[in-house]
Amino acid sequence: MNANIHVGAVINIVPDPSIILTTPRGIPVLDYLQHRRPNVNYADLLEVVIQVAKGLVHCHDLGILHGRVRCSNVLVDEDGLIKLVDVASYLLHSDEGYDVGDVVFWTAPELLANRDGSVSPTSATDVYSLAMTILEIFTGAPPFSEFKPRATSFVFRMEWRPGMIPLLRKPPGIPLDLWNILQACWDWDAPLRPTASSVLRQLEALA
Repeated sequence: MNANIHVGAVINIVPDPSIILTTPRGIPVLDYLQHRRPNVNYADLLEVVIQVAKGLVHCHDLGILHGRVRCSNVLVDEDGLIKLVDVASYLLHSDEGYDVGDVVFWTAPELLANRDGSVSPTSATDVYSLAMTILEIFTGAPPFSEFKPRATSFVFRMEWRPGMIPLLRKPPGIPLDLWNILQACWDWDAPLRPTASSVLRQLEALA
């Protein structure tokens, strides 16, 4: 068994690997931060996203993809630890192709353009979603919410390069060095995105 304090699952590494999803317990991270405002500062938010990144790195180190990284899948437990939950739940519907469902605004463009299942989640699509989740944590709002796009029109626009990514502007509460990390993570070309481990190292360097 392989457990991690930042992952809400126990991963059993045996000849037939399995993931045991534990019952999620905790407060949704955005609710947690909202309750603490206005006493939440940049250092607090940076620590939160570092813990989220640690959870994703742990999954990737074990060869497990998350598939649905977003704030609603980030909980804060009673000890204040960040938990990344709903790990690999996309596998439950893998025979039907990747269902973007309600995670459309966090989903990498290559998945939006190939919803028939011809393209599966990868570590690069997880990193894209991680960056959108970090943006969500710092702003308190879903990515692209300032444009109020409908899911269907958003998907259509994201199927064609460069999509809506260039429309994103740096929010006041995010310093340039962090913004540069996020921009690298949502590069249109998936192979050019950094690994989760690289993102974690860069985030820790900002702390």
